[in-house]
Amino acid sequence: MACTSIQSLLQDTEIPAPSPPQILVFSADSNKIENGSMVTLQWDVNNADSVFIDNGVGFVASKGSRQVKPYELTAYNLTAQNASGDVA
Repeated sequence: MACTSIQSLLQDTEIPAPSPPQILVFSADSNKIENGSMVTLQWDVNNADSVFIDNGVGFVASKGSRQVKPYELTAYNLTAQNASGDVA
């Protein structure tokens, strides 16, 4: 009777790495706004464990929108992360 330990089974099994995050959409409803005007950011991200938008927005859901009101020239950057790494 053959006996196989759990440890040897785990050593022989490769667990594939998850697919990296994909930023499908990250946009603003206006490219240029007047000082203090509202702008809506929209995003849609796949395969992410966390999604972060800088400049005061913070962690957000994988898909959504947020109104922001910058008072000076501001660039917003989205970073999506999972076990494969970060995508910005």
